[in-house]
Amino acid sequence: MAGAISHTTPPSPSIGIGYRYGIDGWIRANLARFDVLEITLDHCLTADRSARHAIFDLVGQIPLTAHGIGLSIGTDVPLDLAYLDVVAALLDRLGAPAYSEHLAFTRVPGRDLGNLLPLPRTHAVAESIIAKIETVRSRISIPFLLENITYIFDWPDSELTDAEFLTLICRETGAGLLLDLENLYLNGSNQGFDAHAFLDALPTGLVREIHLAGGKAVSEDFLRRPLLVDTHSDPVPEEVLALLDRTLVLQAPATIVLERDDRLDVVDEILNDVVAIRARVGAGFGPPIPPRRGETGRRPLFSPPVSSMRNPLIERQASLLGYLTGGDAIFGEDDLSVSCFGIDRGLLHLEAKFSHQKRMEKIKAVLPRTLDHMGSRREAIVRDLAAACPPTGIGRLENARQFYAFLLARWREEAPEPPYLPDLAAFEIAYAAVQTMPNEGSQCAPVAPPGAVRRHPAVVLLRSVYDIRPILEQESTEAVLERREICLAFTMPGDSARPVVQALLPELFALLDLLDHFAPREVFDDMPDADAMIDDLAASGLVEVRR
Repeated sequence: MAGAISHTTPPSPSIGIGYRYGIDGWIRANLARFDVLEITLDHCLTADRSARHAIFDLVGQIPLTAHGIGLSIGTDVPLDLAYLDVVAALLDRLGAPAYSEHLAFTRVPGRDLGNLLPLPRTHAVAESIIAKIETVRSRISIPFLLENITYIFDWPDSELTDAEFLTLICRETGAGLLLDLENLYLNGSNQGFDAHAFLDALPTGLVREIHLAGGKAVSEDFLRRPLLVDTHSDPVPEEVLALLDRTLVLQAPATIVLERDDRLDVVDEILNDVVAIRARVGAGFGPPIPPRRGETGRRPLFSPPVSSMRNPLIERQASLLGYLTGGDAIFGEDDLSVSCFGIDRGLLHLEAKFSHQKRMEKIKAVLPRTLDHMGSRREAIVRDLAAACPPTGIGRLENARQFYAFLLARWREEAPEPPYLPDLAAFEIAYAAVQTMPNEGSQCAPVAPPGAVRRHPAVVLLRSVYDIRPILEQESTEAVLERREICLAFTMPGDSARPVVQALLPELFALLDLLDHFAPREVFDDMPDADAMIDDLAASGLVEVRR
């Protein structure tokens, strides 16, 4: 009929989970249950070779969306353009329809907390973020989304509400919002505002993606009540699902992603959450729910004083990270009854403790046996690490290498106990390092004459005073080892899920150690059966022969 108005139902959002390599096999076995997987881009940069291969193997099997944790768009310095270019290449490889990041900062030059921290919600900070988003969009062609974070503390000079701050930035840049409903629920409870009123304040069409997760409550003596924290460890609570109901009335997100980072073995909980989300989506476009405005919610954990905060933001951020990465904040040795930077010191202690725990989890992922064999000295060593070496990166291997460098400096001043500890740490670092190295071979090699030989670029060599391999073959920390020098080579064959460790003759080790670059085949002439030996070394992945 002429003049009739067509009513269309918004398409249902795609529903999926955040990809985690620890449950890769389970995800692949259940791929049909998900419409989409979210890939954390920085996992592609810091994960080992097997994890990277598993991620890229999913391309074409299921739609992938891309999420970042390493941009630190809120740090009051220019963006890292080299990092953005790497992100752009990853986005192309994944075929992602959008790229999301957090409206937060994690680092300042020389320090990286590895944890998301809030920004002062001011017009000046918003203007800075708006300019940076234009830089992002100049290098990345797909839509850019900002995610709201959960925060334990707030800056004293914040002048905009969470909804006003996000809306201002997204409206001025055309960026979309990745709305984390778990974060919204936690902030509403902890900071004392109404999460439903937050949703009512967002312009229609702003929310492009949604995150859901489950957290926990933390109780400390110095808090007025338990604090809710975002652990990504538990089922999505009913309160968050109610926020999803409200969001689906007001917005039309393209994607809903369930995040899970801990207790990954409880896969039934993950599937139950996906089923619950699908049920909510199926009922989500019914009659409008009346607006809920004007509710004050609970009293915030801390009411910040009015402050002009005249120092430049980068100075305040650097001072804050300097405090949060120090021992006094981490171990709660300050007077928690007074403020710091106009912020409750007890809340900063929680932030510092959580961030330090994450750092140590990364280190332990690479150096588990080293930490175990420190015995009773471990606590003192870790405390000294916090005092002397603030974290500088977010990767597991990067944090482990920093800890290893700290240990080496310490052992130059005092003998390690037990004495084989340096060899154990070096072995674990080498074992992890070879897993992250690209196995590119000659396709990336410089020009060299046919027959030239070099050590394969994906080989790690290690000379140890102690042969600590027996430690790795038993659970006990009571191993007694004799000094016996051994030469080892670590390789990661393409068909292997774990590194292969080979013991080498000292003469062969010395030769391989020299072959950083292609050398004429004649360097092997003094060795018996040189041609056969080179073929064997190439077959075992120790050398590369220029064809």
